[in-house]
Amino acid sequence: MGTEETQRATLEEVRELRAEVRELAEELKGRMDSEVLKFSEAAAAIGCSTRWLQGEIKSGKLKAHRVGRELRIRRDDLEAYLERVKAS
Repeated sequence: MGTEETQRATLEEVRELRAEVRELAEELKGRMDSEVLKFSEAAAAIGCSTRWLQGEIKSGKLKAHRVGRELRIRRDDLEAYLERVKAS
């Protein structure tokens, strides 16, 4: 493979990587725009007790993030959890 062919191949790889980075950046931006709920707000939103919700988090069925001493739940994660529960 000649130098020009190598350069073209490398340039094409760079273009593909840039496109992937743009897609990932858009996905990340969408995730960061998601509303974050306090633990008690999430429980109230779906009409359950905080104790029950804590059990769902501990079992790994619902994602939550600790911020300091408090748990936070992304609204997207809560909605995805509800969709999974409805489907089963």
